[in-house]
Amino acid sequence: PKTLADAIARQIAADGWVDFALGEVSAGSNDELLASAYARLCGVVMECRRAHDLQFAALLARATAREAELDGVVPLENLVADTVKPLSQQVPVLLVVVDGMSAAVACELGESCMALGWQEMVPAGGSRSSALAVLPTVTKHSRTSLFAGELTTGTQADEKRLFNSVFGATVFHKDDLRAAAGEALPPAVRQAIAGEASLVAVVLNTVDDTLAKHDPDGTSWTVDAVQHLPALLDLADAAGRAVLLVSDHGHVVERGSTARPVAGADNRWRSADTGEVADDEVLLAGRRVLEGEGTIVAAAVEGLRYARKSAGYHGGATAAEATVPVIVLARDPAALGVNWQAAPPQAPVWWFDAVASQTAAPVALPTAPGVLFDTVPAAPDSDEELAVAVVASSVYADQQARAGRHALPTELVTKALRTLLAGGGRAHRETMARALGVSVARFNGYLSVLKRLLNVEGYEVLSLDADGHTLLLDVDLMKT
Repeated sequence: PKTLADAIARQIAADGWVDFALGEVSAGSNDELLASAYARLCGVVMECRRAHDLQFAALLARATAREAELDGVVPLENLVADTVKPLSQQVPVLLVVVDGMSAAVACELGESCMALGWQEMVPAGGSRSSALAVLPTVTKHSRTSLFAGELTTGTQADEKRLFNSVFGATVFHKDDLRAAAGEALPPAVRQAIAGEASLVAVVLNTVDDTLAKHDPDGTSWTVDAVQHLPALLDLADAAGRAVLLVSDHGHVVERGSTARPVAGADNRWRSADTGEVADDEVLLAGRRVLEGEGTIVAAAVEGLRYARKSAGYHGGATAAEATVPVIVLARDPAALGVNWQAAPPQAPVWWFDAVASQTAAPVALPTAPGVLFDTVPAAPDSDEELAVAVVASSVYADQQARAGRHALPTELVTKALRTLLAGGGRAHRETMARALGVSVARFNGYLSVLKRLLNVEGYEVLSLDADGHTLLLDVDLMKT
């Protein structure tokens, strides 16, 4: 990445998913051979992650010192004014701040929400949003700044007061969510969400609490794993509210960290006057640094801590700690207006299918008298040429005519064929939805139309595997 915006985008689009997968593999196996393979894999991935974190920390330091470098980045203190408040003028919003939720947790939690029938929404033509935490990446700075709409430090009482005075909205914290026996949530919370207020906020502490007391790697971050979230989603659904899942900062997981004790230091940052900056640290200085009179030294890699050992940490300068995922959920996508669209699958291509090259290499020919060129284009059966040949054929034109107004645009059919051909005639339905830029829910309709277009005279050129997820293209039958 050349800019901090690029590095944050990489964390949301790819590295967060790697972190999610790493947690699964790191949890391990009882089989000695498999456990050994997992350990080697984790080692390779963590070395790659270390390199990415050092890149991120360098870009973060540059952007923090020169705020002009924040182009394309949403500072967390601007998130409510820039995103949440405008959206709440279109549709009532429930803002759920999952304290400590990293991009990896958001990947799993988002999928769990969508399994309940919610649709993820993204800015038109865009992808999952994000913000940059306040520095150091701890709750008293980041969460208070989020609710205040400006850089500040405070407590829960400050958050309530500032959120109400600046945005005219109410926020409920952990103690506010304690209900009497038989109630999922207390009446004040239920009434606020069911009421006419355009914006209501709730703070959930399950993820952050896990860092101190449990094992984040061993936790499946489904909706049911986050206390109060199922009930909140039900209330938001009944009230016709969109739901924004955000965090105040992310976290890193304890996987054999190196202790470097420093008197008075936090787990992941220390005062600038406590020693020189090491290769695995970064000096952060600027207006958005709310400790050390604007200058601190922070851990730039996952495996470093300055204080006691815990299950996980935050406060440092890694991508997992500083990147704030923003997931927008809706039951009725149309309610959000033309500036938002139902998101295609956000998982990277390799999550479901192997990544294949889309470019065929030219075929080299021996040089001989009478040969006009030393190379010729790829064979006629290359993926690109075959996809184009299919949609240009007279048989396909007849199929399009029969489909009438239900036919798909030719460019979408070509994309679908390229994706299937690149995968050797196979593609996960989420891979296909991503390639076509549509949500999984909407792709079901697209699949029916694709079958009508490609399954000439009832022959199964395109079918769905018995697993219910994988699309199968019979290439030979398609050519026939």
